[in-house]
Amino acid sequence: MQEWSIEIFEIPWIQGAITLFSYLGWTLFVIGSVTAIFDLAIEWQTGRATLRSTVINILKGFFAASLFCTAPVELYKLSLYLQGRFMGDAAEIFAQLENWSVNVGDIIMDALGILDIVMAIAIIWCIVKIFFAGVKRGGILFIQIACGSLYMLSVPRGYSDGFHQWIKQVVAICLTGFLQVSMMYLGILTLGTSMLGGLTMLLAAKEVPRIAQQFGLDSSVRVHMQSILYSTSTVANLVRSFAKK
Repeated sequence: MQEWSIEIFEIPWIQGAITLFSYLGWTLFVIGSVTAIFDLAIEWQTGRATLRSTVINILKGFFAASLFCTAPVELYKLSLYLQGRFMGDAAEIFAQLENWSVNVGDIIMDALGILDIVMAIAIIWCIVKIFFAGVKRGGILFIQIACGSLYMLSVPRGYSDGFHQWIKQVVAICLTGFLQVSMMYLGILTLGTSMLGGLTMLLAAKEVPRIAQQFGLDSSVRVHMQSILYSTSTVANLVRSFAKK
């Protein structure tokens, strides 16, 4: 299911949009770098200038502008590769167990009691929820790339808190994708030996994004607009001051 989500980055118009975001990011990086230099010149007159920090911030912005369009996709592909290897090894381990077999359809058809029916409905509900969460993950990653271009204005000036949060979101989408689908797969395999144990794994898999959020790995798309608006207003004020002169 996650391979479907990564395939959207092979669509021509998606590639064109990412190229547009890359150009936007580089443009904002240039504006942010020029603004950082003006800030350095202004602070130089008061004796508070720090050339070293300004150069480091510009270098951070350069690397950020170079990687924000490609690194998220490659990191997501790496998580898919690791997930595939992990699930393959898990399947081999379960295949070596005696009297092991799993068929979700047979489990649902054999559900005769009320408790079994409830558990069968819960199994279907968890699988469907995780399925759609995995399919839309590529679209969320695309939105994150689009939002990442906005931070290129503030990173060269040293306002990188919002970009750090963006990095955490990219890591979160890869981590939750790996854990959620892997736990769903293990839950389905566990159904062959224990229906309750398999359902427990499926219910836990559905909660992976919420638990990761509690540890600072929020996979939702949130833009730290304060740093962006602050940098934008600074650029506008500089333009006005030079226009008056």
